[in-house]
Amino acid sequence: MSPEYVGFFDAIKLFFRNYTNFKGRSTRSEYWWWALAVFIIALC
Repeated sequence: MSPEYVGFFDAIKLFFRNYTNFKGRSTRSEYWWWALAVFIIALC
């Protein structure tokens, strides 16, 4: 189970670790850190 709050790099690591895991849910901070990373990449 994921912790309640994760930092930026931990969220990115958890995303790639659970990319094909379709059971359970990610935390809110995991989702928003990943959304921020995708947004920054899209700006480049």
